[in-house]
This record gives sequence, structure tokens and C-alpha cells, in this order.
Amino acid sequence: MLNKNDTKLQMLKANISSEKQFEIEIGPEKTLIDQNEFPFDLSRLSDRHFHIIHHHQSYNVEVVKADHSAKEFLLKINGVIIKVQLQDRFDMLIEAMGMQEDEVEAEKLIMAPMPGLVLQVHVNEGDEVKKGSPLVTLEAMKMENVLKSPADGVIHKINVVKGKSVEKNYLLLELA
Repeated sequence: MLNKNDTKLQMLKANISSEKQFEIEIGPEKTLIDQNEFPFDLSRLSDRHFHIIHHHQSYNVEVVKADHSAKEFLLKINGVIIKVQLQDRFDMLIEAMGMQEDEVEAEKLIMAPMPGLVLQVHVNEGDEVKKGSPLVTLEAMKMENVLKSPADGVIHKINVVKGKSVEKNYLLLELA
């Protein structure tokens, strides 16, 4: 998600372990955190491991868990576990307009946030689920992503089975 070579400006809000909040702007020339320049060098060591240098300090980062649909990530930075919740421009606009509650209909359709392989379907048709309940585990780029229920509901229809490959935006299941 943080790609210094991207030519367009990305705006994010990051909530760190529910304690701190940062506004991040990532542009082709520089990255700003809370409107202060944040120079860094990023090296990808593997799909889950990164090395960052910032102001001559070294940081080893491991992506422990990634839930792309909820934009929640569990990171281990130099041995310390932190939880990061991201909001993109669209999320911030929806929040500013007070429209989060109007998303209920859209929340009933659970789509694949990226192409991947279905490792596990955690529910059956007719099951009652609570917001945050695991629905499907999807493997993408050698990372397991647990897709969770965005709202309370009942599983109306399941369109995938374990072992099936899916494309981005494939309808995985429907809530009633």
C-alpha cells in the first residue's frame, strides 16, 4: 500500500493500536505524516517482511496479519506488535458526511478484496454471525487474509468453496 514510486497522491489516516492517529500523504516526491516530511528507505525482504530506514534508524517490520477488507493490519516492528487501522480518502469522506450507517445494503455483499485462493469458509448458509465474525480465509500473495462480517446478520448464500480461486470483487457470500 505504501509505494513511493506511485505517481498519484495517496491520503490515508492511520489509527495505531487505538491510541494514536496519523494523517499520511504519500506522493511521488515525498511522504508527509501529520504534514511533516517523513523521509525513509523501504526494502521488501519477502512478502511479509520489510526493512525501513528513517533518520539513520533501522526498523524491521513483519506483517503478522492482514485483513484488507477491514483495512486492519497487525505489524511487528522491531519485536513490538502494533495494530494499524487504515482509512483511505473514500473512508474519510464517508465518515465526514456521516454516511457510515447508509452502507448497510452494501455490507450484505461480501466481495473478494483481491484475487486469491479460498483456504477456508468459516460459516454455513443459515448461520447467524456478529460483526467481526470470520467468514472466509483468502490466501493472496502468500498471506492469509481473514475476511470478517461487516455487520450482524444471517448467511443467506455462499458462492465459494475451500480450494476455489477467485478474482478481485468476486461475490463470496451474501448476508441477510
